[in-house]
Amino acid sequence: MSQDAAYTPQELSPDEALASLYRLAMSVAAENGATITTGARGLGPYAFMAEARRRGVIIRFLDHREP
Repeated sequence: MSQDAAYTPQELSPDEALASLYRLAMSVAAENGATITTGARGLGPYAFMAEARRRGVIIRFLDHREP
């Protein structure tokens, strides 16, 4: 499956899904006492997405947010 695969309006785009996963990971780390540097918060999502793409990871989430 490629990053260019179509997604339905109820799904987050591949970039949105990876960004959501990164935010979740940062939240879990912070809740468990990790110190997250400004650099990790600022550049981290882009590095995370780049590494996920390099490894061929495809993630899709349904978007249940209110409009």
